[in-house]
Amino acid sequence: MRSDARSARILAVADSKVTTTAAPDGQARIYRLQLDPERMASRQLTTDVAFVG
Repeated sequence: MRSDARSARILAVADSKVTTTAAPDGQARIYRLQLDPERMASRQLTTDVAFVG
């Protein structure tokens, strides 16, 4: 993780249950995301989102 007065790096984990015809009872999935928000003027905007392993 990193941060300064204008930007930061956030690592997040999201759990999900995916159902398909091949897996009707659902299959657990875990997604890891990296978000890079940055302050622009008076707003906080995400400048990059990526899935990370």
